Amino acid sequence: MKILQFRILFLMLLVSPFAKSQSSIELTAGAGIACYYGDLVEGSPKFNQPSYAFSSGIAWHLSPHWSWVSDISFLKVGASDSKNKRADLKARNLSFKTSIWDINTVAQFNIFDITTDRIFTPYVFLGVGIFHFNPYTIDRNGKKTYLQLQGTEGQGLAAYPDRHPYKLTQVELPFGLGIKFKLSDKISLSGELRYHYIDTDYLDDVSMAYPDKTILAAKDPNLPMLTYRGDELPGGASYPKGTLSRGNPNNRDSYYTAQIKVGFRLKSNSLSVNY
Repeated sequence: MKILQFRILFLMLLVSPFAKSQSSIELTAGAGIACYYGDLVEGSPKFNQPSYAFSSGIAWHLSPHWSWVSDISFLKVGASDSKNKRADLKARNLSFKTSIWDINTVAQFNIFDITTDRIFTPYVFLGVGIFHFNPYTIDRNGKKTYLQLQGTEGQGLAAYPDRHPYKLTQVELPFGLGIKFKLSDKISLSGELRYHYIDTDYLDDVSMAYPDKTILAAKDPNLPMLTYRGDELPGGASYPKGTLSRGNPNNRDSYYTAQIKVGFRLKSNSLSVNY
């Protein structure tokens, strides 16, 4: 929380000197792909098992190099063990999907001044936002089941007092880079990569060791069949015994997007303030 407060203060201090030098406002719309990184994918973050992402936003261009950008995004991410190569992940046979609503605001630094004769500029950005998710799976009976309500890792049970139901709306820290092309005085086209750091390991509903099957079944006889799904495979193993790992609680999940964005500048006056 202290880190988050520091970053918010940093962004406010960063933008405040330019608040009176606003020259133009730009509306943006974007589309592209979204991916997740967590316990249901292997290796480093990369664009595998992608889904869609859409966004719209508004940018306040405060100087030739600094902009304040606010976005609202709708995207979908998911992953399936069946698409992994590792034998242990395939044998676990878990899967999830979730839609994400994301609202954020960032400070953006444009490397070049494209209010002059330059037609493009790379840029970088950092900010803060909130997002809402709700992971679900399609169970062995073909039913869509929202997982947070189930408590697949024993959340809310007296036998696991350290496991609490996770919140579906949380803070996120977006950062990334892009390149922007000026098509005319009013129209721009950008390509952007955006990474969202989140402080939860439950975007995919997978984090800790397997809870005891008997304890889960006492709550709901069908619950162990959501926690472990290897037995659905031909020759698959039964529910794990002991304290075997279901996921890695030391690695937080994340999600990221690659989008093409179109911008329409409402006001195209030349900036008179130089920084």
